[in-house]
Amino acid sequence: MSVPNLKVPADSGATGFMHPINTIKQFIASSIFPYIRHIFQILPEATFVFLILFSILTQNFANGMLAFTMIEALAIFSIIGKGIGYFADTKVPLNIPQKAGVCESGFPTSKASYATLALYKGFLTEGSFPSGSIALLSTLIGYMLGALIQYKNELKQLGPSWEMRIPIAITLSLLTLTAFTLFRFIAGCESLGVIIGTLLIGIVLGTALMFQNMAVFGKESINVLGIPTLESKTVEGKPLYVCAKTE
Repeated sequence: MSVPNLKVPADSGATGFMHPINTIKQFIASSIFPYIRHIFQILPEATFVFLILFSILTQNFANGMLAFTMIEALAIFSIIGKGIGYFADTKVPLNIPQKAGVCESGFPTSKASYATLALYKGFLTEGSFPSGSIALLSTLIGYMLGALIQYKNELKQLGPSWEMRIPIAITLSLLTLTAFTLFRFIAGCESLGVIIGTLLIGIVLGTALMFQNMAVFGKESINVLGIPTLESKTVEGKPLYVCAKTE
């Protein structure tokens, strides 16, 4: 009686071990990554729209200055980009179909993006230097962190829990910028040089615009978080009254 020749694949054990890993990879690629991609795509434009709407709804001076400063920053970046493009052709059009959808920032529908077409996309072009998406976020973070550091004495007086907001804000801001730029680098939207250059210019520009607003309009113009300001009456020559104990 002949014994049947059973052929067992040599990599059956490896295949069985890799099956859960492949399932997890497929789940991340099909279910999680598309949502992360959409979040990063709408993040710059949604932030820009939110700043304008929030300043209108709150009628707050500091919020209005922040929204106006971001428009000013986009105009400055546009001038920088056009100036660089005048001397050297640095524009890299997104002519690769699979990358054009991933790299182009904005809302998924054209109707939603139309609201910021004139203000946001009119200033900057994706795929050029400086990168419009990274420029907006880095400038905003540079402005906000600079404004927060200006209120370090007030935060210290409010207590340790308030004082810890500065290192927490710096850490979260760096993580956000790192995740956003890493996504665009992996997707092939910008080169490493464009990313680093835009980040440096954006953070420096945001900090400079913060000092500009504080010098021209006062410290309250950068108080986006509404932190109580410490003022000394003796600085302006006003009398300082001290209440005596009464029995």
